[in-house]
Amino acid sequence: MHNPRETHTTSHWLSSKFGRIELSDILSAAQHSRDFSATRADYIGRRLRFMMMVFAISFCLWIPIDFFTLTAEHFTLSIWARMALSATLICLWLISFISRRPGLIYTLLTLTLMSVMGFYVASMLIMASGTAEAPLAGHKAIPFLMIALTGLFPLTLIMSLANIGLIGAFFIALAAWQGHLSSVETLNELWIIALICGCSLWIQSGQLLMLLKLYRESTRDPLTGLINRRVLMKQLEHEQHMLEQQQQPFSVMMVDLDRFKRINDNYGHQTGDAVLKMAANILSQNARPMDTVARYGGEEFMLVLPGLTASQSAPLAEQIRSAIEQQRTPSPNGDIIEVTTSIGLTEYHVTDTLEAIIERADTLLYQAKQQGRNQIRSSSGQDGNSNPAAVQAQ
Repeated sequence: MHNPRETHTTSHWLSSKFGRIELSDILSAAQHSRDFSATRADYIGRRLRFMMMVFAISFCLWIPIDFFTLTAEHFTLSIWARMALSATLICLWLISFISRRPGLIYTLLTLTLMSVMGFYVASMLIMASGTAEAPLAGHKAIPFLMIALTGLFPLTLIMSLANIGLIGAFFIALAAWQGHLSSVETLNELWIIALICGCSLWIQSGQLLMLLKLYRESTRDPLTGLINRRVLMKQLEHEQHMLEQQQQPFSVMMVDLDRFKRINDNYGHQTGDAVLKMAANILSQNARPMDTVARYGGEEFMLVLPGLTASQSAPLAEQIRSAIEQQRTPSPNGDIIEVTTSIGLTEYHVTDTLEAIIERADTLLYQAKQQGRNQIRSSSGQDGNSNPAAVQAQ
């Protein structure tokens, strides 16, 4: 039976070792940010392309060994199988340069494994046909080699188990076809595969945890846990590309805590940090899963809202403004701190630059400050002037 306490203990141990790491981080990619998923896919893609070329070349270099060890009948068939595998791997290698989308990279990884295991099955059947001969150790080692090589990639446990299960399915299907699935030799090989599988999963999880740790240290604000400005700009570039390619609009919301300096001056920086964390939590809780929430600097935050115009984003802006206004933060001397926020909201246009939309949002935020704070100034135009529908707290 599942024990929640054991899961919590494991998660706590991972967090203590790697910092803000949860067990779910290595189980699946559901909680990974879009930027990290793209970064990890690019890392995997580079290693995969290298492995494809090594296999495409090395499997052809094995032909002289087949010439001296196989019968003429088997040698000819083996050459065709090797050439087909090399051609397939080269095609997959070329396809990998078309796009860096994570889905494509992971599909190519699975196809690479299937191609090599397809060659393994073909070579075993070739050597079992006609005058049967014992396969060389190099042929029989392919399933073990492929499972071990999956350790090169920082895959999630679910994805890794799926790929390893696919390799195991090829091995078991061949053994069943040849009629020796229950033999001592096959059972011994399955036991070795299980051991290698465990080692490979351990290596993959370690790689993924370390990659997550390094990524989060370099891309996350250490106080609030939100992404930093560098990753924010990458997300803005992505949304700019989506608008140009698919006409998908997006909006930018600049959020600033009113009179934040007074909190630091009156109650100290620790209390100010608590207020910043509170605001970051509210922003994260109210944002949609596809939205980007970043700490822009100091007490300023920025949200990137894909698929929404400025007018469509206005209810979310008001929801955030109201939630921060209603929040109460205790201070060390017992005082209750109330915080308000001013918000500048605008949308991107095809003739904009990223610098222009940020400057427009900042201008609207400044207008909100100048006109009394604790309000939202929004604009759907490129002139940056507030529209009449701007929201102000009553």
